[in-house]
Amino acid sequence: MLTDSTDHQSLAELTEQLDGILNASLNGIITYESVRDQTGQIIDFKFIRLNKAAKRMLGLTDAVIGEPMLDQLPGVKEGGLFDIFVQVVDTGEPARFETPYPDGDQLLWYDMAVVKLADGFVITFNDITLARQNQQALEEQSRASKRQADLLNSVLDSSASGIKALEAVRDEAGRVDYFKVIAINKVGAALRGKSVGDLVGKRASDVFPGIREHGLFDQYVRVTETREPHRFETWYELDGHGIWLDITLSPFYDGLVVTYTDVTEQHQAAVQKERQANFLNKLLDASSNGIVAERAIRNAEGDIVDFLVLSANQQAATISQSTVDALVGQRDLELHPNLRESGLFDAFVKTIETGQPQVVETYYDDGRLSQWLNVNTRKLADEELVITFSNVSAEKYAQLALEQAAAANKAQAELMHTMLDGAINGVLLLEPIREPATGNEPGAVVDFRILAANRAVEQLTGADPVQAIGRTMQDVYPGYRQAGFFALYCETLATGEQRRAENYYEDEVLKGWFEVSSVRQGEQVVLTFANTTEVRRAQQALKQAAADLQAVIDRSPTGIFVFSPVYDEAGRHVDFRFKTINRMVAAMVGQTPEVLTGAIASAWFTSYRETGLFERYRYTFDTGEEQRFSIHYDVDGFDLWFDVHAMKFGQDVLVTFTNFTDLKQAQLAVERQAAETKRQADLLDSVLNSSNSGIMSFEAIRNEEGAIVDFGYVTVNQASEQLVGYPVDFIKRHTLLNLFPGNVESGLFAMYVNTTETGEPTRTELHYNHDGLDFWIDVSAQKLGDGFVVTFSDVSAVKRASQLIERSAVELQTVIDTSQTGIFLFSPVHDKSGQVVDFRFRVANRQLASYVGQDPAAVVGALGSTWFPGYQSNGLFDAYHKTYVTGEPQRFDFHYNTDGIDVWLDILTTKMGDEVLVTFGDYTPLKLLQQQLQASVVDLQRSNRNLEQFAYVASHDLQEPLRKIQAFGDIIQTKYVGVMDAEGVDMIRRMQSAAARMQVLIKDVLAYSRVATKREEVEPVELNPLIDDVLIDLETAIADKRAHIQVHPLPTVPGDGLQLRQLFQNLVSNSLKFTRPDQMPEVIITGQMVRGKHAGLPVSVADEGRWFCRIDVSDNGIGFDPRQADRIFQVFQRLHGRSEYQGTGIGLAIVQKVVENHHGYIQADGRPGQGATFSILLPA
Repeated sequence: MLTDSTDHQSLAELTEQLDGILNASLNGIITYESVRDQTGQIIDFKFIRLNKAAKRMLGLTDAVIGEPMLDQLPGVKEGGLFDIFVQVVDTGEPARFETPYPDGDQLLWYDMAVVKLADGFVITFNDITLARQNQQALEEQSRASKRQADLLNSVLDSSASGIKALEAVRDEAGRVDYFKVIAINKVGAALRGKSVGDLVGKRASDVFPGIREHGLFDQYVRVTETREPHRFETWYELDGHGIWLDITLSPFYDGLVVTYTDVTEQHQAAVQKERQANFLNKLLDASSNGIVAERAIRNAEGDIVDFLVLSANQQAATISQSTVDALVGQRDLELHPNLRESGLFDAFVKTIETGQPQVVETYYDDGRLSQWLNVNTRKLADEELVITFSNVSAEKYAQLALEQAAAANKAQAELMHTMLDGAINGVLLLEPIREPATGNEPGAVVDFRILAANRAVEQLTGADPVQAIGRTMQDVYPGYRQAGFFALYCETLATGEQRRAENYYEDEVLKGWFEVSSVRQGEQVVLTFANTTEVRRAQQALKQAAADLQAVIDRSPTGIFVFSPVYDEAGRHVDFRFKTINRMVAAMVGQTPEVLTGAIASAWFTSYRETGLFERYRYTFDTGEEQRFSIHYDVDGFDLWFDVHAMKFGQDVLVTFTNFTDLKQAQLAVERQAAETKRQADLLDSVLNSSNSGIMSFEAIRNEEGAIVDFGYVTVNQASEQLVGYPVDFIKRHTLLNLFPGNVESGLFAMYVNTTETGEPTRTELHYNHDGLDFWIDVSAQKLGDGFVVTFSDVSAVKRASQLIERSAVELQTVIDTSQTGIFLFSPVHDKSGQVVDFRFRVANRQLASYVGQDPAAVVGALGSTWFPGYQSNGLFDAYHKTYVTGEPQRFDFHYNTDGIDVWLDILTTKMGDEVLVTFGDYTPLKLLQQQLQASVVDLQRSNRNLEQFAYVASHDLQEPLRKIQAFGDIIQTKYVGVMDAEGVDMIRRMQSAAARMQVLIKDVLAYSRVATKREEVEPVELNPLIDDVLIDLETAIADKRAHIQVHPLPTVPGDGLQLRQLFQNLVSNSLKFTRPDQMPEVIITGQMVRGKHAGLPVSVADEGRWFCRIDVSDNGIGFDPRQADRIFQVFQRLHGRSEYQGTGIGLAIVQKVVENHHGYIQADGRPGQGATFSILLPA
């Protein structure tokens, strides 16, 4: 019994010890025993033992011991746990798993371990619901972090700006030692020619060398320490070339986010604008024409009432007898009060209203200015125009002097001028061959006959010009109808308008392209033509070769470029210039081939000398020896290996290379936990809000068919709020098309749908003028989930700058093209030794191009010797070269008589930078007029000598026999009158009377010839004393007629006193001769000072502003028929018979000749029976 008692006590102690262990456990522990049916199948389990933790976690008590499991825990069956328990008991294999367990409204998670125990099992479990919830929260945070990382990457990579996040690394004292790159977008990485993975984790100063030298490091530190954002623009040099950056710094943790945008184009636009302004000012000041820009001034009704002077060159001020400062800012009508009367104001208005250029030649006179002007106007902007003008008074006066003499030879002169203009090319003069006329209409043209041909005809077509003259065009050029030239000549003949065409001609002998210009001269046609076959072939071949070459090299995976040597002033080979380059090479510095073509190599690859590449290329160029080598290019921010092949290529060096550097794989950043998620979100916010560009992300809104019908806003940064004018919160409450329906019409919506559906990033630049917005935007979209992220920038300023540059260029070209002065800018062309051997046209205006029959575009870029080969030998090249070398401006007259051009030029050369600006005025018409005047002077001198000879004959040889007739008549009348009958006496008397009249006539003719040919020195003549002397000479005639002569005060005039005395003596004698018998004669002489245009007599335009002395001699005599007013001044013309009034009909002709000798005007007014008035204008 004692033994049994002891055993029982030990079992109780063991049970107590087991329960203590179970209850001390934090895990729930339950033991179960199987409950089987009659077949031995387990149908349930009953509780055997459970610890406190199990009771707590499951809400059970000791009362469940011995109870079935499924009654207390029914969820075990539904959750599949029961089957696991059965499997463990049947197989003896333990099980470990996590499982959810529903508990009312809650879902609990347990970590369970099941082990077989006898015919049952023991289960150990732990409530891991909180841990599971934490894990799920962490997974959700990880997913959110990934979404934010994806959004951040999309934002970064779709941004047109470079973006990088920097983290400060501090020394032991806590000062910022350097910054480490923790994030960077593709744009920023591309600036260094690297991938994003290559740059993350690197020192900022290694990735972007020079940030300390440029002061950027100090700016980074200041923003990091003060936490205050900062924005500024700065010049930054990288890889041998500089760019302007617009930089925004935003604080981020212990570091900052840097957003930077390339604004070089805006700065270049400003510089280009300034350069164009300087160039325009130099052109304006160098021009021999006056050039003025003006803006229209309108009244309230919209009518143009005046013009405001915006700018003027020095020549404009000189012609206006003013200064530039006195002109600019003034109203034109205040400066030139007679602008309307001259017709110029209407021409200005017409240019503004119609946009059509106007060409006006007019005389302007306002009392201060009196000159002939040649004026050209051209519209610049909506209300602005440019006016070029020149003083052509000298030419006009000379032209007026020769107008009458030139009229007879005008047709021949025009014909010769046309032949000379085309002399550099083939020239033909054609006469139409017509069918017989029908009625009043001329017959149809059936062919043309060659009347003249120059030597160039044989050179261009092979036809002998001598043999061609007189033959038909059909005979000489049988294919000219099929080529379309016959129709061209007929059209020119019919319309009188110049025609130009370039057609293909072919016959059995001649084939080729010909450019023909046809001009009608009377009933003839003048042709000038040139053979353009070789030019055509060369252009097509060159164009095709250039296209083929560029296509090949642009598609090549190998870097390809052609180097041309660059020499310094001493002729040393100092660099290379990119002549051709493919896209692979250009992409290394983030540019296109168009940007690098023509650029200096060292400007883009600064350190290529240090690597020895320059010396290798120069060696190949100098020796012609090919080289192939490998090189480690680890300068200018690159770390690449290249296989390089260099060879001589004409006068250039051809270089090809391949990149065999192993690309580093981008390292994926480890997803951070909750803190990293917040850090990523903060970084995203910093990037979004520090960006100057608008950034938004969208999620697609689809219909039932899955098609995208709109987009919902997900993320919107602060810059977007400023760009579109809506608050961020307001934007996010709407959809894209709800706020901005104009996205459909502008095409942006379709672009976004394409990006979302295809994943292809897109970028465009457009003018958005919808939904109350009006600006130019640069838009970039990149797929993000089922949507996209878009970055957009307002580029209106850049567009305006670009448009302003284009407008400035157009204005500049308009100014120089409308200038009557020839203008061109010469760039020097050097030979291998560095000597200037020619010049190349960089700018040329229409006036210059017209000398070779071209548009300015055809001349620009060509060598001077191409279009004007003679300038290298006739001295002009030397003059231009002198200005280029010395920098000294020159002005000189030059007779250009080569290259088929014969003109007189006034040339001004000025050095401008490394170029020579040349302006010239063509004064050939004035020179020809001068030569014609000189010829006229010779003719006049010859005529004067003949007249003087005639006067001598008239005064001696003619009068001598007349005196003998009179003497013999007197003898016969005295001695033999007694032996003659009455008839004989009458005949002698009549003979004597005729001889006397003949003597008077000879004296009058002699007087007329002297007045016409001789003039004494011009001196001041007082008219009142002169007329007093005339009246004394006529005292007897005045007394006989009992006439009353009234003389008013008269001025002093410059003139020939003897001729003026003859004028007044003839006029007063004329009044005394033609009196009425029934009335006492009265003569009144008056005088006054008047302007030509107010004188009451018709005067020339040139004399309208001139001062004259007007003298009127009036009488109350018999008068005359007004229709005879011009006749009375003709030599030997009489209105009355000799029996009525004596005279020879020369007196008034002498009066007119005296007036003409004094450059004056005379006019006679009369009425029969009412007297006559002779009005005279003598220059004061």
